[in-house]
Amino acid sequence: MDRVADLVYRWVFDSKRLERIGCVWQEGIPCSASTIESQEIAPGWNIQALRVDSERQQAWGFRLIHPDAEYSHLVWATEITVSSKTGELPFFTCSSLVGDRGQVFVPIRRRPSRPRIVADVLDEIGGTSVMDGRSVFPLLTKPLDLSESNTDREIFLGALTSERRTLPIIFFSAINETNLPLVDAMKVANHLAGLAHVVLARNSTVSWNLADRLPQHLNCYGGAVRLYWPGLKLSDPGFRHPLWTPQRIAQYGQMSTQEVGLQLLEAIASISAFKLPANFLTWDDLLDLKRKRAIAEAKERALTEAQASGKKNEWAELLEADNSSLAQEIRALKEQLAAQSEEVEQQRSIAESYRFALEQERRQPVDAMEVEMPDLPAMSVCEAVENAERIHSERLAFCFNNRSEHRDSPFHAPEEVERALNWLATTYFDSRSKKVSCQDLDANLAAAIPGWHYSAHQKEATMKACEPWYRCPWPSALNGKIWIPEHLKGGADRSRRPEDTIRVAFAWVDESQKVVIGFIGQHQENTRT
Repeated sequence: MDRVADLVYRWVFDSKRLERIGCVWQEGIPCSASTIESQEIAPGWNIQALRVDSERQQAWGFRLIHPDAEYSHLVWATEITVSSKTGELPFFTCSSLVGDRGQVFVPIRRRPSRPRIVADVLDEIGGTSVMDGRSVFPLLTKPLDLSESNTDREIFLGALTSERRTLPIIFFSAINETNLPLVDAMKVANHLAGLAHVVLARNSTVSWNLADRLPQHLNCYGGAVRLYWPGLKLSDPGFRHPLWTPQRIAQYGQMSTQEVGLQLLEAIASISAFKLPANFLTWDDLLDLKRKRAIAEAKERALTEAQASGKKNEWAELLEADNSSLAQEIRALKEQLAAQSEEVEQQRSIAESYRFALEQERRQPVDAMEVEMPDLPAMSVCEAVENAERIHSERLAFCFNNRSEHRDSPFHAPEEVERALNWLATTYFDSRSKKVSCQDLDANLAAAIPGWHYSAHQKEATMKACEPWYRCPWPSALNGKIWIPEHLKGGADRSRRPEDTIRVAFAWVDESQKVVIGFIGQHQENTRT
């Protein structure tokens, strides 16, 4: 705690800061974790420190209050605490709060930032995120390097899917051609120090090595950046873990690093403002510890006096009874809160994902959007096709035959169709164009979308007997049509209900480097039907 206190005071009493704010502090600069009554160090700048120790816990807190640099009616408070319980690692917290002392009711618009003291503590002392008493990746001010080795992959996937993970993981993928990220991961890692684990892929192979364990819609390729919230499940929809695609990053131009860093910090800060871990010690908690300590000491004195006089101390007995009643009530409330907290956090995470996606839609032109939007229940198969056609027009060509049912398909999971089309535009396309090798496309698809399968061909006799179902228009073909022998199938295999099953028939045209999709519907006719 003394080491943290020394860093805090060096941060506050920085010579450049003191010169800028017009320092009036006359005493020597403190360097230990002791109590300091509220004192003014410059006009409008106040500091206060508090040390509270007990048999089971040592705690120290510091509070800095100062005016906003631009608006005089806004006041900032930075609260720092460090506590150490017997048998546990010390727990450090830093909270930034802003309040309005004006008389006018107006929104406070301030983008969050990371106080320098957080980076100072991590660089000078170090730290980890704690999960049920166990540490995982260290918390750093620079990104963790992720290589293509199997060991690195297993460690990363283990942390990514751990039920005990408490902090987000930000993954920076590498561009295929240069093996470099599109965004300066070093600056973003420093910007997010203490709030997230930033992981940087050493090269483009890293993302492909994750493909056999991480579903396509949750992976991150080609310079994209992804935020993985704690509690990740492989069945999660993609929108729940925000993705910054290369196209979207390119729109920010030279400001891409700053803009992506700010958006990441906004997304994480909006959650951390409401999420306090069990060990999180606020300034108010510290004051509460001080009051409890004073009450305990007063009670001990009263009991000692009663024992010395040989008389019962009625006040001490009433105080004991009151404390016992309050303790029972608090235990009951904590049990009720624990029962509800998991559901509340899940709903808040979902709500934040929707809010974040909608905010990005507001910021970007509709025709340039590359944001993963929530899989809304109202989506149809037709809309899934339209989305894929808009996003992947350079790789997918939709040339439906007159048997296709894509406009009116009642298939119950259109979001799976959209993911299947995305798979065709990424994994399948890269495999057929020989950019990336995929030994088993069927297994890859089944892992990416449970229940879906890939078939490379149909029986020649079936296609010739039911030709209108297995051919589609293609202008550059000799007779204006091509065969579509490959297909994806999703849903129940034996169901006759169109709500339960769907097929996507297509072909790879090597000359045009296109995936041509000619049929989407329940089933293609065959010799038995």
